[in-house]
Amino acid sequence: MTVEIGVGRRERNRIRNRNEILEAAQMEFSINGYHDTSIQAIAVRADFAVGTLYQLFDTKENLYRELLIDYAEQARIRFTEALSTASTSYERLVNYVRAKGELFEDRIPLARLILMETMGTGILFKSGPKPELNMMYDVWHKLLAELFEEGIRSGEFRRVDPMGAAVTLEGMTNQFIYHWQQEPDTFRYERAVEQIEDLFLKPLRA
Repeated sequence: MTVEIGVGRRERNRIRNRNEILEAAQMEFSINGYHDTSIQAIAVRADFAVGTLYQLFDTKENLYRELLIDYAEQARIRFTEALSTASTSYERLVNYVRAKGELFEDRIPLARLILMETMGTGILFKSGPKPELNMMYDVWHKLLAELFEEGIRSGEFRRVDPMGAAVTLEGMTNQFIYHWQQEPDTFRYERAVEQIEDLFLKPLRA
């Protein structure tokens, strides 16, 4: 019994340390970029010894990779919830667009890093996170495409290529979020939601 309690406590400490290091890494990468961020700087911000950090992440590349994959999982949960909170395909897609902006607003320091990876301008990894992220985006594009296809079958949307519509929607949201990062004081994401509706989603209606 004592051993089980000890193991549980160690695991909780490991998870807490990991989360605190990821939070510090998020700030350092977003401020200084990947190449100009050092493991030492992340350790100082997290208030851990460098050796403790290396016990959890053996390289800076793996730390960055885990940060992006952790964010991707948060996005999957948030977006899945958004797609399940409306009755029509149109409403679910609008909810998705809003949820994407809310997620980026909650995690602004990560936004530029994520956009760099999704737009193909991120760092060149020896092993990921590209494979994991690409797999996630492939799955997500298929889910959005299925939603467009469902709307086409029900007569809600006119006949278009569902995958083309899904990729177009992703491209529009990414570009608006990128613009948001460039002009954070003046840009309103809710206005972007309205424009995506007016310029893309409403014209698709049958």
